[in-house]
Amino acid sequence: MAASVRVAVNTVGLKAGTYTLTSASTNIAAGCVSDATGGNTVTWEGYSSTRGDLGTAPIIKADGVITTFVLFTVTGASTAGSLIRNITLDGNSRTSSQGWSLARRTQLYKCTAQNCTNIGFTATAGGNLLVACAATNITGGAAAFVNVNAVACEAYSNTVTGFAQTTTSGQTLTACLSYNNSGSTSDGFSFSIGTCVVVGCVAYGNGRDGFRFALETALAINCIAEAQTAGGAVGFNATSSAIGSATLLRNCAAYNNTTNISTNIPASNQMSGVTGTASFFVSSTNFALSTTAGGGQLARATGYPGTFPSGTTVGYEDIGAVNSHPPPFGAPGLGGNLSR
Repeated sequence: MAASVRVAVNTVGLKAGTYTLTSASTNIAAGCVSDATGGNTVTWEGYSSTRGDLGTAPIIKADGVITTFVLFTVTGASTAGSLIRNITLDGNSRTSSQGWSLARRTQLYKCTAQNCTNIGFTATAGGNLLVACAATNITGGAAAFVNVNAVACEAYSNTVTGFAQTTTSGQTLTACLSYNNSGSTSDGFSFSIGTCVVVGCVAYGNGRDGFRFALETALAINCIAEAQTAGGAVGFNATSSAIGSATLLRNCAAYNNTTNISTNIPASNQMSGVTGTASFFVSSTNFALSTTAGGGQLARATGYPGTFPSGTTVGYEDIGAVNSHPPPFGAPGLGGNLSR
């Protein structure tokens, strides 16, 4: 009902709690949300006790009856974008349940999609951005995240691919984690159209490839692929030699995949790569770099960029999504990102 009366100057506040939807129809009492108003400001926000505290997220949950629905749709945001913060959507594993469907110029922060049988987050146009969002127990559709630009997002424990680019070119993913996604065709990251850039992302323990490239041009920087061990799984895979020739791996790392890097990606396109002899991470769910020799230690302060083009600026970036803690000021360098 709030969506039916909201105008561009309004923010809808949702206090922590569970809100049960009993109808697949939109913008009615106990129905799904379809918001076309935009607003160039915060449009929907969950809070714990005081508006703006971004505390415990409220849960919008499908009940045990409805089927074939999208819990939250943003449409028509071509001139005034929507910023939605701190809301969890729960499909309750209902048939054809989808979490978020986003139009152009939509931004989500600290939002979650869980228990959906048909995609967690998808975008119908470009210009969207997700920050610190999560998708888990997504069991159908192309992927948990589809056609989105994302920073510090997680896709985990799904039965589909974590992140996929299927229809919209130019996807950028930064510091995202895709792990423990099961299924014989479930990749950590999959790109099948146009161009893409992935920076500091981690693929771990997925059902098929860590990073799967089947598109025109791909650039992966400071990414790690580890523990894709199902039959034929590849850490960094290009699906043909033509695609591999347009795939550049810059300061990426691999360990314990059935095949670490596809032979379709020429050695000349694998710049300053790292091959581990031990796990890079603290654990299978904690992707901070370990201090293990041959593992996390190899990824510390060995990322890109090191020296910038002019030669006057030098950085010490780590490989992976999480930068290690620097040593105390004045202590001997032990690796880690000293430039932040």
